[in-house]
Amino acid sequence: MPRISTSNTDQVVTIGDTVQIGCFAHANPVPSYKWLKDVNSKSEGSLLLNVHSLRPVLVLKNIQMHEEGVYTCVANNTLGESRKKLKIKVLGNNLDFVDSFEIQKRIEEERQKQKRIK
Repeated sequence: MPRISTSNTDQVVTIGDTVQIGCFAHANPVPSYKWLKDVNSKSEGSLLLNVHSLRPVLVLKNIQMHEEGVYTCVANNTLGESRKKLKIKVLGNNLDFVDSFEIQKRIEEERQKQKRIK
């Protein structure tokens, strides 16, 4: 069964950023990967990327508020399936009027909040 290993953690970004999320699973046979968004007990979520590759990376360019959510990497092969989740929080809209110091402060506050939740 695939065993996902990744250094990705929950991320806090601002509108317009580019986000790259990698996923790698140790497995033989080599697994297939897919990325899902907002999986819950009632829904499999939205399929974002389905790939057979050694190092699949999901790239979200010019990220927008509607792309905020929980992203799930799924690695599967004939022996089973493994999943890894990560949350992306997008700060935006009212930040156009805030200086860059304030933006960095808000990002750091959100990161600290996420650490306390874990």
